[in-house]
Amino acid sequence: MDDSIGNPLESTGTPLAHGSRRFVMIAGRTTKQGQQISSGKDHDAYKAIVGTMHMHPDDMKEIGVPTGSTVRVRSLWGEATVKCVAGKVPAE
Repeated sequence: MDDSIGNPLESTGTPLAHGSRRFVMIAGRTTKQGQQISSGKDHDAYKAIVGTMHMHPDDMKEIGVPTGSTVRVRSLWGEATVKCVAGKVPAE
C-alpha cells in the first residue's frame, strides 16, 4: 500500500496490510541529542538517540508497528531506517 505521494508504508520491512496513512514528521533536536553531541557523533549513545523515532502509541497500534521495531520513513527528500518507540503522551 502506498501513501498519497506514492511511498510504500512499511513496518520492519513488511508492507502495511490495509489502508494507507500519512503522518506529519516533526524533526528537531532533543536535549539529549544536544548533550551527546559533545561526546561525538560516532559514540553509541548518540547514534541510539538520533536513530530513534517517537510515535503516538495509538498511531503505532493502528498501523501495526510494535514498539522497538525498525521502520523506514520516506518523504520527498529522502528516507531513513530508524527504531520506532511509543512516545510519551501528556495526560488530558
